[in-house]
Amino acid sequence: MGTSISSIAERAVEALRAAGYMESTVGQYRKIFRYLADSSGDGMWSDGVGEAFVAATKSDGTPFEHNYQVSRERVVSLCADFAETGRFDLSMRANRPTVPEPSHDGLCATLADYMRANEARGLAAGTRDYYERLAREYLLHLERAGVDDASRATPASVASFMADIAARWTGTSTYHLASNFRPFLRYLGRDDLVEALALTRPRREHRIVETLTDGQADDVASACVDGSVAPMDAAITLLALTTGMRACDIIALRVSDLDFRTSSVSFVQRKTGNPVTVPMCAALAEALGRYLLDGRPDTDAPNVFVRQKAPHVPLADHSAVYSATRRALSSAGVDSGGSLLLRHSAASRMVSAGVRLPVVSAVLGHSEPDSTNTYIETDQGACGRACCRCRRGRSHEGPPVRQRAGV
Repeated sequence: MGTSISSIAERAVEALRAAGYMESTVGQYRKIFRYLADSSGDGMWSDGVGEAFVAATKSDGTPFEHNYQVSRERVVSLCADFAETGRFDLSMRANRPTVPEPSHDGLCATLADYMRANEARGLAAGTRDYYERLAREYLLHLERAGVDDASRATPASVASFMADIAARWTGTSTYHLASNFRPFLRYLGRDDLVEALALTRPRREHRIVETLTDGQADDVASACVDGSVAPMDAAITLLALTTGMRACDIIALRVSDLDFRTSSVSFVQRKTGNPVTVPMCAALAEALGRYLLDGRPDTDAPNVFVRQKAPHVPLADHSAVYSATRRALSSAGVDSGGSLLLRHSAASRMVSAGVRLPVVSAVLGHSEPDSTNTYIETDQGACGRACCRCRRGRSHEGPPVRQRAGV
């Protein structure tokens, strides 16, 4: 005897409420369950009913078409879970396109070995992902050229790959691409390929590092303290503004990393693996305390920052940090920028305050001195940035110096 869709819906609603889902979200689930029951004919669940329901998603070319599809797939998945196990899997499920993989076994094995080697090195997840994306693209490039083994790659393949990837990944500098592709060529043990990469002459792009003016920084801090900004947004924004933490470190930050007795934050940088302790200023301590006491959902997750809507799991990626800081900046009247702008501003303010460059470099997690040197040349004076020329009373005659983007 089958299970009625209405009985599954009742139990699903109970599970959603128990997990802390907002009532408006629960209402949306109820509506889709009702649509599913109506489409079934007899109101009974079966895998065939679920497949037909998903397949019948209205295709009208509107921006909401994808949302309809995902919502129906989610409800059908809940029904299938309950029919098979008697419970519901409410975990988040990534909805990402399939990544192309090489078809030849030798190329696939090389990529898999490289991924394992990167993980063994303890590289941050974001770094591993970027390294592996470029390695995968190169192996696919070789495969399209009829090469089924990386050991048979020629120096010419490196030049053609760099031209191809730079044309497709518009907006990404060739210097940045080469820096993240070089580790794979070194892993292959092919000095000739590394030399071929150097011969492509990847150029490092230069641009003026954007930062907040002192007035803007004060406005942002005030908005975070006076309640104009939501507790989580305020805490994330002040972390980035006062410590220069990367988005990946903010996401990984744990409650145990916060020490309110010593007014400090201690964590291991995801990108470098270096342990760092930074001061927790009074405004940051107040914002973190307000969020932990009044704004953070009840959850067993060890991370400081979790989703406000159920399921209350840790933030997924840097886009959540960008959104939080973007909302805070907008509340303070800053029209553009996000977490990276706040990180730039924190670095420039440290340099302006006379903090020694090795200390700034350690706090920011820079692996190259040039990345920190960027901030001793950013404009202050008329443009409102922390520049050593302004601190030394020098003029700003002539065009502004264009600097390397170092964060």
